[in-house]
Amino acid sequence: MNDRIRECALARERLSAVFDGEADRDAGLEQHLRECAACARFADEIARISADLHALRAVAPPDSLWTRIEARAAQRARRAPPAWALRAAAGLIGFAGVGAAGLVMRSSGPARPVRDPILGPIELLAAHADASAAPLVTPEDHLLRSVLGREEIDR
Repeated sequence: MNDRIRECALARERLSAVFDGEADRDAGLEQHLRECAACARFADEIARISADLHALRAVAPPDSLWTRIEARAAQRARRAPPAWALRAAAGLIGFAGVGAAGLVMRSSGPARPVRDPILGPIELLAAHADASAAPLVTPEDHLLRSVLGREEIDR
């Protein structure tokens, strides 16, 4: 049964290639179509659809189509804001974001070191190995780590 399904699938692929002009009918395909009623119906269906498609006539667009497209595009361009306005709005939003971040940082008080529970033990080991290493994390580092999805830092 599996071999029959595989043969039909290959025959239908071959038929598709034949009607697309990519291959020619061969004796093996013809033999399969004589033996398999389903694939023979498939071949007839593809032949009918192919003939219908070839019978369609090409439709030329009206002469005024391009003129109407250009007029509509110009009309939309007049309604769109100028590019400089979009750049100015983006710049103002950026400045507002930077200002808000500055206010948040300033309201948290002076930078004080906080021990990071994730990196803390590693930093402590590093501090013992190198006395000049600073095993502490600033509130700004804490904020970045919490925004990036790390656990809350103990204070």
